[in-house]
Amino acid sequence: MKTLESLLSVLSVLITTPVFAGSPSIQFTYVPPVGSSAAVQGLVQNVDRTTYGVALIIDVFGGWWTKPYFATPISGINPDNTFSIPYNTGGQDGCADQFALFVVRLDYAIPLLSGQGSIPPEYYSNSIAQAATNRGAASTFTFAGRLWQKKDTGSCIWDPGQNYFSGDNISVDGNGKLHLAITSANNAWYCAEAILTQSLGYGIYRFYVDTDVSNLPDPIVLGLFTYSNDSDYNHREIDVEFSNGAVVGRPTPWQNVIQPWNTPGNRYQFEAPTNMSRSVLQFLWTPSVVYFDGFTNYSGDVMTYGIQGSPTVSFSEPWPLATQRVSGPTNINIVVTSNGGFPPMQFIRGNLSSLSGSPSPFEWHVFNDGIPKAGNEVAHINLWLYNATAPGTNGQRFEVVISDFQFIPFDQVPKPKFGAPGLGANTLTIPFTYPGN
Repeated sequence: MKTLESLLSVLSVLITTPVFAGSPSIQFTYVPPVGSSAAVQGLVQNVDRTTYGVALIIDVFGGWWTKPYFATPISGINPDNTFSIPYNTGGQDGCADQFALFVVRLDYAIPLLSGQGSIPPEYYSNSIAQAATNRGAASTFTFAGRLWQKKDTGSCIWDPGQNYFSGDNISVDGNGKLHLAITSANNAWYCAEAILTQSLGYGIYRFYVDTDVSNLPDPIVLGLFTYSNDSDYNHREIDVEFSNGAVVGRPTPWQNVIQPWNTPGNRYQFEAPTNMSRSVLQFLWTPSVVYFDGFTNYSGDVMTYGIQGSPTVSFSEPWPLATQRVSGPTNINIVVTSNGGFPPMQFIRGNLSSLSGSPSPFEWHVFNDGIPKAGNEVAHINLWLYNATAPGTNGQRFEVVISDFQFIPFDQVPKPKFGAPGLGANTLTIPFTYPGN
């Protein structure tokens, strides 16, 4: 009899304890539009709702807040694995930009947030699933063969620059070119931002700019960058930025940045040629290096390649970047001179670009420190106003045209095939065939 009772007890536990075949997950199923008081809705899978709940936090103008209330920071999960959480419970919640969800234990003493600038790490370490979204991205469109979102903030002001953003200021013309505009209406100025829907990771990010931006008014900023809603690795933000004003400034109105920008060595400012009516700005992101360069008046094929060495090594060309016009696989000699031997050198990249015009870049720079780890970042293209400063008189329109965006995954970047090096008197010649196949 005791054996039967024990068996029934075990069976009761097995029947009442959920068994899940997959990993826990959470997703948004509905995010209310700007200004709405409707609830955030979502779905969890492979989660025991008797043990776990959902924590919602929102980012309002750069500060994170616990929702719906401090007294109820963790919300329950419905029997059908859905959940509904009010978010607009006071202040300017209706203008929240980012939303983040965490599946945590119902008895977890979760840290309460009241405007903190970042999400505490313990939110991640104490959750079994997470999700995040940027509400400013509304309608979608296709550009350069990829799906993008239009940032639209309605009557709310969001970063960068505490601006209004309108989806109407983004369009793709009959030639497939992306137009970003800054416009005015009802004594207010509206900016533009396009956000890629797919995370790409390590590789070459290449932006084709068909507008001479050199004469744009001071407060206008053009940004070509990666960004993640998560705060890890400073949001995994890598930037190419232009501004004639405070963000960058003349006489070097362009900059390459690894965030945070105010860390010494994370910001490189440069001057580009005038009349940049057709230019390419790109960066290669690897686990250990981010390598920027730019070309103007592009047409034909240009190869860029680089070597990373030590301070004791000098090069016969302006290194660590050199360029040469090519039309296919080509034998090229790299001549290196040294003042004190040849330490191990690491090849950075060789890349055959479908560019045209002058084979020489107007800028290049390499960052070796503080490189973010790839995660859930996406590419952004935006045109915005520093401190929401008016760029002109009401009725004016300012526009930048991006003719193409290309991405080459890191593992597909062509690599050269090295030949036998030749060593002379303090001179090393390294021949290789490009692209090495």
